[in-house]
Amino acid sequence: MSVAEVQGEAEGVVVDDKVEFKGQWFRLADEIPAIVSLKFGHAAARGIDSADEEGLSALYMFIRACVYRGSGGPKPGEPGHDPETYDAGDFKRFEDLADESCASPDDLLDFVSDCMEKLNARPTAPASGSSSRGRRTSPKSKESSSSRRVPDGVDDLVSIDDLVASDRRRR
Repeated sequence: MSVAEVQGEAEGVVVDDKVEFKGQWFRLADEIPAIVSLKFGHAAARGIDSADEEGLSALYMFIRACVYRGSGGPKPGEPGHDPETYDAGDFKRFEDLADESCASPDDLLDFVSDCMEKLNARPTAPASGSSSRGRRTSPKSKESSSSRRVPDGVDDLVSIDDLVASDRRRR
């Protein structure tokens, strides 16, 4: 069981890596490049509207980073294509739907908000190369709490309330 699943079970939250847009579901990418998040955050802090080309570009880049883009590898018809492992992803389908439905910037911002909510609910991993510091717990505390069953991985969890509060502070 993953840390996210343990956290979801402990807090009664369903962990799902799909986001709905205009009646269709789209898978989220495994991770978002930090530079894309920074550019979007910068544009959002200034306010994104339909007249702001830089803001709309950052919005597009962020959506492109959020929506699962596939497994990579040779596409159908290209040499070396393996239909067993190839996954085209969801971004092209998202882009087509947004175009065909004449999605407004507000529609896209709502989608980004839903993506951020799901992404912020994911557990964070320590940066590579960083040492993990265990929590200091007194022997007396360990003794008194040993009778409770605590699932493995609970020490790595962040409460949903803390994540939501953090997201609200960023907005």
